[in-house]
Amino acid sequence: MIERLRVVPMRHRQVRRVSGHGEELVVMFAAVTLLPLFVQTSTALGYGFGYSPARTGLVMAPIAVCMLLATPLAARVSGALGARATFGAGAVLAAIALTSLGLLHEHIAAVLFWCAGLGLAYGLAFASLGSLVVGAVGRGQTGAATGINTILRTVGGALGAAFATVIVTSSATTFGQPPTESGYTTAFVVAGAIALCAAGVTATRSIANPRRRVDALPTANASRAAD
Repeated sequence: MIERLRVVPMRHRQVRRVSGHGEELVVMFAAVTLLPLFVQTSTALGYGFGYSPARTGLVMAPIAVCMLLATPLAARVSGALGARATFGAGAVLAAIALTSLGLLHEHIAAVLFWCAGLGLAYGLAFASLGSLVVGAVGRGQTGAATGINTILRTVGGALGAAFATVIVTSSATTFGQPPTESGYTTAFVVAGAIALCAAGVTATRSIANPRRRVDALPTANASRAAD
């Protein structure tokens, strides 16, 4: 006997709860776009480090390493304070790191330090994001919620890379000329502001957990199938 499975539709309010953390996705891909461009910029322009692609990869390494180290930390913090607090802490730390990258990037040591902070922030935020998404809906809507989250990751990556590129390239004095340092500063600071907005949205969002309520729709569907 083959059991028919139904995808339970999500209400508009539930969709908003699931999609309410997309700002962090935009910030992540904006930073990943900005950092390689900035580090590889020739020093002849008065900023940047003129690094090769290989050295640029080493500069990005602290982000990956700290994201990996932050994963078990995020689990402990979520267990003690909840996923909402973990995501908020990661978003605030991301805002600090991004703003500092925009204002304090004269020395490579400073860039490496803030990259490490950014990796820690991403590790905290994204490790708790799954719990927030699943906890925002009932058990019957888990599949739809994770699907929306996947779509948001793709859209956030496209928007983050696009907005970072537009801000940087628009700082060029004339067409065809390289961007100025102020373009990178503005882009990093704006990304930091978006991360701070993500923390604010998470802090003010209703903490009601639909999983604590009885999900009547799947029960009703099961009754009809039994009949």
